[in-house]
Amino acid sequence: MNVNKVCAFIVRTIFFVLGNYYSKFDYVKNYDLDTEKTRKTNRFIGYEAIVMGIAFLISIFLPSIVTTVCIFLLILYAIVGIL
Repeated sequence: MNVNKVCAFIVRTIFFVLGNYYSKFDYVKNYDLDTEKTRKTNRFIGYEAIVMGIAFLISIFLPSIVTTVCIFLLILYAIVGIL
């Protein structure tokens, strides 16, 4: 069993679940935040997570180096999500 493919499958599943949940998450009711800006940010992060999940799904069927590239893209994803 290829460990890279198993890890990519687990990460893909996590990104799909989080991406689907995060775009619908509405916590602004409890905090004093700009509602529209927060919803746009949540939706952007949710879509970004779905795109990363698709990238990891594709990397399962390709050579292991593609999984490594997806991990580096994941680092960029985290940086963009923070900004």
